[in-house]
Amino acid sequence: MRTIAAATFACVVLLIAACGARAGQADIGHSQITVHYGTTRVPSTSTSGHYGTEAGPLRYGSCTVSIPRDHRMGALESPRWPQSPNPDRHVVLLEVDACDALSFAERIQTELQSAEGDGLLFVHGFNVSFTDAARRSAQLSYDLAFRGSSSFFAWPSRASLRPAAYRDDELSVAAAQPSFDRFVNQLSTTIAPRKLHILSHSMGNRLVANYLKDISQERARGIGQVLLTAPDIDAAVFRDQIVPAMLGKGMPVTLYVSDHDRALAISREIHEGAQRAGDARGNVIVNPPMDTIDASDVDTSFIGHSYYGDQRSVLSDMYYLMRFALPPSERHGLQAITDLNGSYWRMAP
Repeated sequence: MRTIAAATFACVVLLIAACGARAGQADIGHSQITVHYGTTRVPSTSTSGHYGTEAGPLRYGSCTVSIPRDHRMGALESPRWPQSPNPDRHVVLLEVDACDALSFAERIQTELQSAEGDGLLFVHGFNVSFTDAARRSAQLSYDLAFRGSSSFFAWPSRASLRPAAYRDDELSVAAAQPSFDRFVNQLSTTIAPRKLHILSHSMGNRLVANYLKDISQERARGIGQVLLTAPDIDAAVFRDQIVPAMLGKGMPVTLYVSDHDRALAISREIHEGAQRAGDARGNVIVNPPMDTIDASDVDTSFIGHSYYGDQRSVLSDMYYLMRFALPPSERHGLQAITDLNGSYWRMAP
């Protein structure tokens, strides 16, 4: 079954790459993906981006992003300096169309009328600009062959690797919580009775974890698969407070971790040695019925923090999780592990 599943996924991806994710684009060298957004960023006055790094009220809109015809699964194709972005070669944010809350809901409802799928919400992490959040959201939607409506939430990260920027991002993500809660409530209400799947990365997991920990049982019924990738959250708080609260509402939660994640290793140092939930070094967090997937062997990059969107095996695993709700035992490339931490799954390289 696993071999068939892997082959089927490869065929789906190749078919999309060959035909494009949108009809009527045979005359250009790229597909165009629409992703909707909510953001607490203030519109930028510069020419380098549509939204900046300062915080403001919740805003809504939609983005059009190009995916090259020869796109490689897991790649976020970008130009090398001093090249200019080329939609036929790169993943490019082509257009941003802001709107009010009512128009936002109407756009998604119109989109879902012609789609069979659910909703997907992506929440980015530390050091991410609005443009890169839009590009990653579109790439994920494309590579996951997602059927339905894709959205992302862009909180005001400083989009910088400066040491002070990390602390600034921690303050920014915490301040964005009320607006994020309101955005998810509206999004889940708009797509009802379909499910809203949530995929969050790094520091963005703080928004998702706090929201899911506190929502009502009724709200929880509208949530589909919850994929927490490389969470930059205190491991003890995550294990003892957040996970029990989420699981108590019946939501299916999958945690992706790695012991090669240098970004989380640095975060651990910043937090005076406190382990992060996505860091598998030492103690892998195991809280059944939450599924824990150890992706340590699949990312050989220097930083090892973006495997959720860069690695084909992880994307394949997430595809079968969201599309068919298959348990780990029926997904390709996962090996059951039992050690002092408990029972979890390790992804084959």
